[in-house]
Amino acid sequence: MERTLSVKITRLKSGEVSETQDKVVRENILIIRVNSRQVVGVVYLPGEERELVFGHLFTTGVIENPNEVQDYTYSNYTANITLKEGIDIEDRLATCITGRRLVTSACGPPEYFIQLKQGLGIPKVMSDLRVKSDVILSSAKIMNDEAMIFRETGGTHAAALFSEQGDLMYLSEDVGRHNAVDKVIGAAILSGKSFDKSFLMSTGRQTVDMVVKVARASIPIVASLSAATDSGVSAAESTNITLIGFTRGKRMNIYTNPQRVIL
Repeated sequence: MERTLSVKITRLKSGEVSETQDKVVRENILIIRVNSRQVVGVVYLPGEERELVFGHLFTTGVIENPNEVQDYTYSNYTANITLKEGIDIEDRLATCITGRRLVTSACGPPEYFIQLKQGLGIPKVMSDLRVKSDVILSSAKIMNDEAMIFRETGGTHAAALFSEQGDLMYLSEDVGRHNAVDKVIGAAILSGKSFDKSFLMSTGRQTVDMVVKVARASIPIVASLSAATDSGVSAAESTNITLIGFTRGKRMNIYTNPQRVIL
């Protein structure tokens, strides 16, 4: 499926009105079922379905690694996951941060919001990684330059995983900031990539659920073009993540654990 659509618009520019064509991003629905049970519905940018599914299940705690999956199929807007024998799906769903819900741009339910803000149930990220500030700043520009769908439509978020030297390893775009991160993390775990010597760059606002996704992957540093909220800062403090916002041009705001950034 095409990821963008051309639509007719009326444009007002510098006082002049014209009829023209413009590109808009497509949205689709993805239903994720685990052991025949519907866990979540995701509104997303078509493409990278496998990466999104594995990334979402991993960053929400439904699976601990891709090897727990016995079978994966995708058809008719539905991804079906079968877990290997011995995994208690009911126990996983009772403690994970998903549920039978629709993921748009919203965060999760209040009860898990409070728990995650305090870092409950999420292991601390123990890493001695240190990255030069110039590398982090440069990665923001690289991500923007490579986010082709955003450049075409202005309608997507982007996320990218970089090495400590600033090499781009994975980049994904989506209509949702959560999905973009899930796609990148999903691509990395499916290829067996270790996260301990990498950092994540994102365009999205850094709230508690965004930070927890990074913590579950044990990524030491997450930076964003956008701001952090108080819940994101609290979660970063609790999980020992270096959280950076407003990574633009030659500036950044380091909210937590600045020792990992070489200034």
